[in-house]
Amino acid sequence: ALTDPRETSQVGPPASTLLTSRDGGGDAARALRALGATDWCASPPACPEEAPHFFGMEDCSKFLSYTACAHRRRHLVWIASYPGSGNTWFRHMLQASTRIYNGAIYHDGGLWASGLVGEGYQDPSKVLGVKTHDPALNKNSMPPKGSNNSALVLIRHPLDAVLSFFTFEMSGSLHYKAVGYDALHKAMICQNFTRLKDKIEAWKRHTTHFLEEWPEKQRRFVKFEDLKVRPAATLLGKVLPFLGINPEHEAIRGAVCCETSNSTQSEKHRRIHKEPFKFTAEEVHHFESELGPLMRKLGYTTEGVPMMETPANFHC
Repeated sequence: ALTDPRETSQVGPPASTLLTSRDGGGDAARALRALGATDWCASPPACPEEAPHFFGMEDCSKFLSYTACAHRRRHLVWIASYPGSGNTWFRHMLQASTRIYNGAIYHDGGLWASGLVGEGYQDPSKVLGVKTHDPALNKNSMPPKGSNNSALVLIRHPLDAVLSFFTFEMSGSLHYKAVGYDALHKAMICQNFTRLKDKIEAWKRHTTHFLEEWPEKQRRFVKFEDLKVRPAATLLGKVLPFLGINPEHEAIRGAVCCETSNSTQSEKHRRIHKEPFKFTAEEVHHFESELGPLMRKLGYTTEGVPMMETPANFHC
């Protein structure tokens, strides 16, 4: 049987090396290095005492202009991701940074209890962003685009995202429960890789939809890896301006610096990554054959991924 080391849902080298290896050193990485030249949190304002709340007109002072705020309160911004790409973590950071609740097309009682009180809300006048996993989960359901809606599209290296999604499903839809490597490999390999192929296709469908069907001015891709390595620079330099929020507003900058230096996310809603998961050559082949050009377009690669041989005594 396959060995069963400690649970993880991250593949490959530690986050500190992601921008130069797993991330491929692409345009996003170079942009973040430039952002990093400005130390947003060198002399941060005090952490704001404002409690999270539903979106209101009083929040317009945090925006670049009243017009930007009014637009945001009239039109949806999707927080779109393939499952396992860090949506929950990102929503916690966004809420803590703006003190405004964000919503979801779902209602997860566990996430509501963890502080994401906007679960189930989709009214842009009440929540700043609405979580969706479509069209990854439902290929027949596309988030409405229109001419004024926008999308923050969270992406993660597909090997990491698919592994995380498998782990979530096999843990009983819990964000923290461990799943052994033996079970994860069996889920990918058995039945002629059917489940793995389905998840790879869903990642491709979701990413391609926003890359090709949404105008660039209406969507912004945000990499999970960038959020891990330079969270303050990514939030203040990339995410918040896209939402129309002023990154130089004292309360916003103070909240972002406090959040990124001391995450408020509950331990029950994130896994502790202890050891890298090792894929088999056959598993990596399916990612490369289906996603190779798309991965490279986004700055991802399968080079350097920790791998293992499939044990001779492995049986489905």
